[in-house]
Amino acid sequence: KSRILFALNIAKKSKSGMLILTEGNIDVVMLHQAGFDGAIASLGTSLTEHQVNLMSRYTQRVVLAYDSDAAGIKAAQRAIGLIEKTDLDVRVLRIPGAKDPDEFIQKNGADAFQTLLERSERQVEYRLASIKSRHSFDSDEGRIRYLAEATELLAAIPSAVEREIYAAAVA
Repeated sequence: KSRILFALNIAKKSKSGMLILTEGNIDVVMLHQAGFDGAIASLGTSLTEHQVNLMSRYTQRVVLAYDSDAAGIKAAQRAIGLIEKTDLDVRVLRIPGAKDPDEFIQKNGADAFQTLLERSERQVEYRLASIKSRHSFDSDEGRIRYLAEATELLAAIPSAVEREIYAAAVA
């Protein structure tokens, strides 16, 4: 399982210019039925370096569309760490009002999902928002902890230009 990406044989032919990485095969089937032929899944296993290398053969952009529960958020954070080691542009999809892509499409339709894809966040924006959600801004102590974590994240960005842009946003 750690070497396979479900539906990659179909998704690698997609003209969308991206792969949409989900947690499960039901999400992939629903996405393909809705017209998103770049959907693949790691089938409930943690994403591996081998799978990331496999994705990099077929695309420059990966959109993480993991479940919105705690396990999905944790898996997304881990996946970002693996994917950012490559030259892939990694984006993260927030799925409001639904547990996963399958449920979201059933409730809202393919057009709404397309809008979510267009609004997917760069991984740094996603991680900064995640850090921000863990801290209270009602006290100096909360703001200081947020800035300490955000600064640590920003310091790890290799591009000076990106660091400058995100630092200004954090400030």
